[in-house]
Amino acid sequence: MTRLAIVGDYDSNYIRNDVILTGLKSNQVDFIEYKIPRSGFNRFFIFFKYREEVKKSDYVLVLSSDSSRPLVILCRIFFGKKIIWDAFYSLYDSWVNDRRLAAPRSLKAYYYWFLDW
Repeated sequence: MTRLAIVGDYDSNYIRNDVILTGLKSNQVDFIEYKIPRSGFNRFFIFFKYREEVKKSDYVLVLSSDSSRPLVILCRIFFGKKIIWDAFYSLYDSWVNDRRLAAPRSLKAYYYWFLDW
């Protein structure tokens, strides 16, 4: 049986994550959740604490929000497993269009676009 580790700083009640988790459960996918705090220095210790457990899984599903890009890279390096990533989250769209924290043609906007690319 395939084992799946779900790693991230996600909110299980957020609709997108709820749909993914409910879909996995309804299809009898065997998974274990490893939640990491969204902020704070101890999040790195918790990430490494899960290392040996996650290595027992066949795949790693990374569920997160805007902090998922570095988390995906860390999971690939430290867990050495195939990564499944819910990547349908655009930094550019969220930070430039929705939150308006950067002007559309600013250096910051180009930076967010580059990260999305």
